[in-house]
Amino acid sequence: MSIFSEIEKVTEENFLIVLFDAILLVSPGLLTIFYFHKDTFLVLDSLKLILLSITTTLPFVFWNIILLSLLIFKGKIMDTNDKQITFKLLTISLYITNFIFYAILFISYLFKLYFKTSLFFIIVLEAILTVVVLILNKNIKNKINKTDSQPIDYIPTS
Repeated sequence: MSIFSEIEKVTEENFLIVLFDAILLVSPGLLTIFYFHKDTFLVLDSLKLILLSITTTLPFVFWNIILLSLLIFKGKIMDTNDKQITFKLLTISLYITNFIFYAILFISYLFKLYFKTSLFFIIVLEAILTVVVLILNKNIKNKINKTDSQPIDYIPTS
């Protein structure tokens, strides 16, 4: 297996999704740095700015991946070696993270909020999302347990 054979396996669709995911990973942190710390934005070179943007966004992305995993796998241990599931979890968690960041940045722009206040609101929204996912996860587990313990009323005959 050479690197070139692996590159040939990459489809155009997967390449575009990975490129879009990379943009989604960098953009909320980049806009946050630009809005709240313009001097840092102007002083840093591109690589450092991208790394700082990623480190701003990544903790929230990881947390959203954990929440989505709880919701999708319904508390069961599943085989996560499937690359498509991991890829979809990452993409959906990036969408959620971007929505939360951009909503709070928009509110910060409208009401002239400071960075600490905006960060507080981002954490509060993530906490609300966590509570919602935990409640949904508990309801799903209860429904699964109820259906497993109830007798079957109808048995189809062929």
